[in-house]
Amino acid sequence: MPPKPPLLPKPDKLTSLEFISLSDDSFFENLDLSGIDAMGSEASDVTIESSRISRTELTDSALIGLKLTDVFLEKTNLLNADIEKARLLRVEFLGSRLMGTKFTTSNLEHVTFKDCSLDYALFRFSKLKHVRFEKCVLTDADFQAAELTDVSFVDCSLENVEFSHAKLKDIDFSGSKLDGMHATPEQLRGATIDFSQVTHFIQLLGIKIK
Repeated sequence: MPPKPPLLPKPDKLTSLEFISLSDDSFFENLDLSGIDAMGSEASDVTIESSRISRTELTDSALIGLKLTDVFLEKTNLLNADIEKARLLRVEFLGSRLMGTKFTTSNLEHVTFKDCSLDYALFRFSKLKHVRFEKCVLTDADFQAAELTDVSFVDCSLENVEFSHAKLKDIDFSGSKLDGMHATPEQLRGATIDFSQVTHFIQLLGIKIK
């Protein structure tokens, strides 16, 4: 099933802020954050619900245990951010930069990434369910030992992506570039591909065509 979109209040029900201070166990809801510079923030178990975040800078932040529910993020930077043990439910990232972001040991459910940069992003030991990556760059991303269920990679760049020891179920790779992707034939059983990817999968299976 496609991911469920965030359930957001009407714009006039959101509170606009020009500055936000993140501290341990802080809770925010019904916010409209735009143009915020929170680069290098450090806090654990921050919760944000029913909010819109755009053009916000969170590069190099350490937000362990971050909880996002019904949140829409547009053109937001999380480069090299550490959000280990995050819990994301009905979250959408649009046109955002997440290169090197650490999602290690996180839970992502009903999450969409569209037109995002996720090079070198770490999803090790994470659980992804009903997640869609669309037109995203995931070069050298790492899903080692992760559990992916009903996850779509549509028109993405998946060069050198690591899936070793990952559990893959109901995966769609349609339109994606798969050169150098590390996965076994057993892991990819039942995956959806398009005609242009047939040769790649034949090579992965070790089959030679004369």
